[in-house]
Amino acid sequence: MLKRSLIILAAIVVIINLSWDASAQSLMKKMFDRMYVDSISQAEDKDIVKTFFKVSPTGTIEGWLPELAGKNSYLIVLEKDGFCVERSVVRLLRRSPDPKDVKPFYEEDSDDIAQKYIAMAKSRNNVVRLYKPKMGAIVSRLFKKPFANKVSHERNSVWYDRNRVLMEFDKSGKIVSVLVRAMFEPENYIYQYSTLYFGDNVDRHLVNNIKNSAFQEYFIKEL
Repeated sequence: MLKRSLIILAAIVVIINLSWDASAQSLMKKMFDRMYVDSISQAEDKDIVKTFFKVSPTGTIEGWLPELAGKNSYLIVLEKDGFCVERSVVRLLRRSPDPKDVKPFYEEDSDDIAQKYIAMAKSRNNVVRLYKPKMGAIVSRLFKKPFANKVSHERNSVWYDRNRVLMEFDKSGKIVSVLVRAMFEPENYIYQYSTLYFGDNVDRHLVNNIKNSAFQEYFIKEL
């Protein structure tokens, strides 16, 4: 009788474990799917994904492009409507040409990420407009920050107004995408977070939350 009870108990434990494993796997898959897309068909802007990621003939996203990955780059997240990349930047930042602004800045409109972004936008007959760093602070407040958990212990060392902003517009004047940077400056290193937001809702979200006067005041030039 005892032996039979032990067998039944063991069977129950196995069933519970299998059920837990299935639930855990299901939960992990949901978390993974929410954090990362692995197929070009899931992306809301396929041109952007093809520009920055290696995509197989079957449409599988195989990772960050090798020429970008080899430059101290770490892909934090790729979602259906955006991605974020971390880079360690040696302290070769130049001072702003404006003598009133002594904060260091990064030539964000001329690095490889920016150049690929600008070339991609122009290839589909869109234009890219360059905005002052203050626009970066405004835009960053409107979107979630994929790197937030990496800098939560030193939030006072994160700057959203150090870098200029690149914004893609189509022929009708609709905002198609926006590339913003954040600088995380702990002690001896600078980490740059490049986040590219795109997709169906980016125009409405920006236009509804940013005053027209800000677009005019912080505009620098069209590239």
